[in-house]
Amino acid sequence: AIRGCQAVVDGNIMAINPGEESKVHMFIWNNMFFSLGFDVKDHYKDFGGDAAAHVAPTNDLQGVRAINTLDIDGLHTLGTVVVDYKGLRVTAQSIVPDNIYASEPNVSSRMEETFVIQYYT
Repeated sequence: AIRGCQAVVDGNIMAINPGEESKVHMFIWNNMFFSLGFDVKDHYKDFGGDAAAHVAPTNDLQGVRAINTLDIDGLHTLGTVVVDYKGLRVTAQSIVPDNIYASEPNVSSRMEETFVIQYYT
């Protein structure tokens, strides 16, 4: 993941959306998805823009860690890494194959129901 983040920043991996502005580029390399820590859709405009967006990936990572500490049988999270390199923050996440749940109808709603029922009631 670290090498991938470095390659992204160094320009050695082609963006999957090369026609977009460079700060919104996304990358895929070695079955990992990479994105940069910028406020690309003004989600953080009222909270500091790019400065707030720079902090968000670390907060997301803390959320993933918190979920993992619950140790819920059958609940899985994406592998997530946040790397600061040459002044840029890059988030790397594992990619789940599209067909992993192809034979499981309504898996998202069932997982949500199970989580809410078991852990909040």
